[in-house]
Amino acid sequence: MRYLAFLLALQAGAAGAGQMFVCTDAEGKKSFQAMPCTGAVTSEVRAYEVAPATGDSYRPSTGSAVYQQMRSDNRRAQLQRDIRKSEQQIEKYQNQMQAELAALRKKKRYAANNQAGATWEQSISTEMQAVTSKYTSLMGVERDNLTMMRQELAGL
Repeated sequence: MRYLAFLLALQAGAAGAGQMFVCTDAEGKKSFQAMPCTGAVTSEVRAYEVAPATGDSYRPSTGSAVYQQMRSDNRRAQLQRDIRKSEQQIEKYQNQMQAELAALRKKKRYAANNQAGATWEQSISTEMQAVTSKYTSLMGVERDNLTMMRQELAGL
């Protein structure tokens, strides 16, 4: 959609064609400008064509190369954001699991050396297995999603 806003601002509703410079910085942020890129950025020149506006709003042709490129770029950017979120979620699950297991290990140290203490210790061990199983399952689902997103990104 940023392309569309750029094109509309550049052409102000008039029909025409031209080129724009897509500048990508080291962090992957893109900017679109009429002048060549400067500084430590990668530059790409894209040609565009703007059709005359009809009616109250401009609607690009869904078959146009510009529209398809915009759609692909937007999907790629969304997948990259989703992949980062998924990776952060896996890390969060790992940290939560470690914190819960550490609390249970600490609790386990207080078990007395008798029948009741042994039963309590067994109960805590079962709880630790449940915590591990829960987070392993959550991380597995997140890793599956991550794999699917990376495959889709590779296909774009």
